[in-house]
Amino acid sequence: MKLATTLGDLKAYANTPAETVRLFEGTGFKLLDFDFYSMNHPDSILMQDDWMRYIEDAANEAAKLGFRFVQAHSPSGSFFKKGEAYDTYIKTTCRSIEACKFLGIENIVVHSVFATGNGPHLGRQGFMEANKQFYSEFIPTMEKTDVNVLIENSSETNMGMPVDTAPGQSEGLFYYAEDMLELLDYMNHPLLHVCWDVGHAAMRDMDQYAALTTLGDQLRALHIQDNFGKTDDHIAPLQGVLNMDEIMCGLIDSGYKGYFTFEASNIIRRTNIWPIYRREWTRETRLANPPVELMRKGIGLLYEIGNTILSAYDVYEY
Repeated sequence: MKLATTLGDLKAYANTPAETVRLFEGTGFKLLDFDFYSMNHPDSILMQDDWMRYIEDAANEAAKLGFRFVQAHSPSGSFFKKGEAYDTYIKTTCRSIEACKFLGIENIVVHSVFATGNGPHLGRQGFMEANKQFYSEFIPTMEKTDVNVLIENSSETNMGMPVDTAPGQSEGLFYYAEDMLELLDYMNHPLLHVCWDVGHAAMRDMDQYAALTTLGDQLRALHIQDNFGKTDDHIAPLQGVLNMDEIMCGLIDSGYKGYFTFEASNIIRRTNIWPIYRREWTRETRLANPPVELMRKGIGLLYEIGNTILSAYDVYEY
């Protein structure tokens, strides 16, 4: 199994994806997840007429430095506010899928539709149908590019949703492997699969071995991150409650063949990062954010943590 991490680890220290790629030199990582998450707004690079230039620059920089992009995360946006904001969301997401084709990325994660306190009451059937309509927006681009779109499990704590105690009950988020497989059956499209976020599942104190083996060959990507069981902290494995022996046994027994991809950007935490906010002090801010070189060392430690985990189960591949 090969280690990868997200451009999101260091994007705050750069102005373009190409600049971000350069910051990973010397961290140990050679495989990267292209982070489009914050690019859903009118001024983002994905909304520019020459948006592909930024993707090409990132690809060229990666090739020059020996990096390779292996998965991606789509932009984030609102599902229920139809109009200009929704249209922008669909456009940026489609362009992120097109970018994956150019970059040679097979899988991109696109968050599912969920109802919040400000959203509609969907009901179980309505929840499934809303997701079918949403993901259908991307099918023409998926089929043109042959890029897989992956749904992701989440946690009610992130979204303020009520707790569901069993599969087949939710009308708000995909919590269980069984729920995710139900949508795949409902849509019946060969380019729709699953990403499992182990940190989200840890917040629900789930049986992750059962989830991973239930997903089987529909599992095409991972988000590896840890927390203390309460909030979505995105810290490194072995820093929180996540049981990595359970995770590794589940991955091996499920026959997982994808990448071991980190979303643990808060191994060293910057200030004002959701969902935990550092106490403010306005007189001095010298330590509000760690310097880039310290962050790069943190990402280097993240690589070593991943190496240790995979080597313990004899599945580490460079």
